[in-house]
Amino acid sequence: MRNVIAVLIVASVTPASPTWAQGRFSWAPSVSIAEVADSNVFSTPSSGESDFVTRTSPGVQAGYQSVPLQLVGRYTCDAERYRDHPQLNDTFARQQAGLDLRATVRRTTLTTAASYVTTHTPQELNALTGLTVQRAPAMQYSVAPSLNYQFNALTRGSVAFQLARSTFGETASTATGAPSIVTREFTVGVDRHLAATDVARARYRERSFDFGGAPALSSGATSRALLLGWTHDVSRLTQTTVTVGPRLSDGSVRPEVAVDVRRRLQSGDVALSFARTEGVALGEAGAIEVKRLTGSLTARPARRLELRAGPGVSRDEAPLSGLKATVYLLDVAATSPLTRWLSLQASYQRAWERSETPLYGALAFEHAVFIVRAVAAAPTASTGSGHARAAAPPALIRYGAAAGR
Repeated sequence: MRNVIAVLIVASVTPASPTWAQGRFSWAPSVSIAEVADSNVFSTPSSGESDFVTRTSPGVQAGYQSVPLQLVGRYTCDAERYRDHPQLNDTFARQQAGLDLRATVRRTTLTTAASYVTTHTPQELNALTGLTVQRAPAMQYSVAPSLNYQFNALTRGSVAFQLARSTFGETASTATGAPSIVTREFTVGVDRHLAATDVARARYRERSFDFGGAPALSSGATSRALLLGWTHDVSRLTQTTVTVGPRLSDGSVRPEVAVDVRRRLQSGDVALSFARTEGVALGEAGAIEVKRLTGSLTARPARRLELRAGPGVSRDEAPLSGLKATVYLLDVAATSPLTRWLSLQASYQRAWERSETPLYGALAFEHAVFIVRAVAAAPTASTGSGHARAAAPPALIRYGAAAGR
């Protein structure tokens, strides 16, 4: 992984400019302390074992920005101490590292996003499907470079590639489970502004999955999709995005659909999204057909209070194992900044899964986690010339994601 990231960085820095000497370095340490109430620490069916966990999470973010280059790196780790299950205590229960890079030379922009995660709760890595996986060591890394070229003021072309690998311990595998999954995705597309309120896009996407430890899938699985999209500003406050097209997978044609509606409120925003796509999940060998509906609501009733709610439901079907699962998700949170560097957060996540397979029959999973957290983040410190502002990681992430739509 280190070699891959190094190559991407070198490729981005090659077209250097003398103005980089005017860049600015920035860094910001942080630490959070949380009390966690977990209703199912082993993620087992039916009634699981609950526990209270004390979690300490130090972290740091560092960045560099000049006129053509933005580079941001970050690292956090979670040290966990369990009240009733001391055998689960771990100084590095979870580690997360990331690197975002953006370099612009005239009409060409190169972005690269790399991430690395280790955890003892593999379900965190099944973000698309929401499927439950029993507790076991798990790891995931991904690298996603993309290249954008601005042909003119109205038209932009893009090429993107993503490589991701996920693995988890044997204790979490099942008779049909895949201990490791490698995903490769290549996308090429073009965006065209039709009007001030309309953007049309076309994409060709090729995606392949390789499943380690699953002899029945030694050749993996590949899908190809031709997608057409349209973004329309219904009003100054409301935007809709629709992407549809055929997806060819295993000799059959299925629809690929993504619909997103967003509206800004006077003190918040609301969004509703639907997607029908193909994905993978740790604990399942073979591609999974996913139908997912999610909503989100953010409100700021006071200057120092932000409330967020995000319900969702997912229908997952895996042809290889015969899995048919329905997952219901609920995520609510509140954040209150007390000072410039200190904030309090409270969140509640709950998941219900009802699944059935020919091998195991009907299974039911429930998992609820309540967290109260205090976060201390030092103001960003910077050195170097004042000609460049500190890098902004969210903007880099949004830009990189847009290239592959």
